[in-house]
Amino acid sequence: MQDLIGILINVFSFGGGALFVLILFIYLFIRYPEKLERFVSLIMKVFAYFSKKAEKIRITSYINSSVEKSRKHYENTIPGVMPFGFRVSFIDIENPEIYKKQNMLILKMKNHRNDSKNLAYATTYYISSGLLPYSRGYLKHSVCKSIDYVTIKNFIEHDKISLDWLKKIFEKELKQKDVKKHIKYAEEIDEQGFLTRIVFREFQKLSRLYPKEASDELLKETTTFFEKIYEIVSKKTGEKIDPFFYGKFIQMIVIPTVAKEKKGMGIDGHYKFVEHSIRQGYSHIYIIAAGGSNISDGKKLIELLRNDRLLNLNEEYTDIYEGVYKGDKNKILCSLLTKS
Repeated sequence: MQDLIGILINVFSFGGGALFVLILFIYLFIRYPEKLERFVSLIMKVFAYFSKKAEKIRITSYINSSVEKSRKHYENTIPGVMPFGFRVSFIDIENPEIYKKQNMLILKMKNHRNDSKNLAYATTYYISSGLLPYSRGYLKHSVCKSIDYVTIKNFIEHDKISLDWLKKIFEKELKQKDVKKHIKYAEEIDEQGFLTRIVFREFQKLSRLYPKEASDELLKETTTFFEKIYEIVSKKTGEKIDPFFYGKFIQMIVIPTVAKEKKGMGIDGHYKFVEHSIRQGYSHIYIIAAGGSNISDGKKLIELLRNDRLLNLNEEYTDIYEGVYKGDKNKILCSLLTKS
């Protein structure tokens, strides 16, 4: 991008009106870098046929804008989950280098002369360092690799060829029994939107332990928690699942408001259940629901709990979004209430 700005300065140095355009361009670069870099990539695609420098700017801008757009989406959902921006630089080296400079992760890698391959590799290098940077050391290898894999897939899903390259990059891991199992878990959790809204949120809070070394106890707990969320999302109709998780480092409860399975429990029953849970020491209460009537009940429950001054609960967030519930696309609600 700096190369492009230099080119534009030379081009626009002859006119006042052009100088205004240049200033506007620089402002957009600072304010909306990922959108501008995407625009630059499209422009440079035209000049790439005539200039190697333009081709280098094009592919660099394309990778940077693709990664940064997805990163911001995750970071806006859970602050701290991907706190570092991303920049890639293509140089003639065999082994990639990635390092932190201020609030950016700078990646130096060779140009594979293939947009899809470059995107898959660059995104993999970024996620392997930039996702949960202060918490990933507290996750078992198979859990860490599984959430990396699913997140990278989400980043590059617009490029089907890039997804094929991802499978080649993870070829070794996909043959490992634990990693393969946990990728399946992560994919199903992510379908319902809980990988980011519950799993990443709870893992991100472990950053308070950084730079403490991970103990066997902590690694076991984060793995058990991850598997507990899978147990909840894969629950069959009528099947009873313990919604509690009370560990040394993570304590939370997930309450689904599902009309078909209430059997007379109703909103009042859920309300009393939360009261009891708080007395038992649970401070993180997740309310989840799928479908119109269930979401309506979920909203009513959240309002009752939030307005009860004796409970003193804060509504950290409430999100309604499209997800996959029991194999079908549906509206899903996920809300987190915390005890002050």
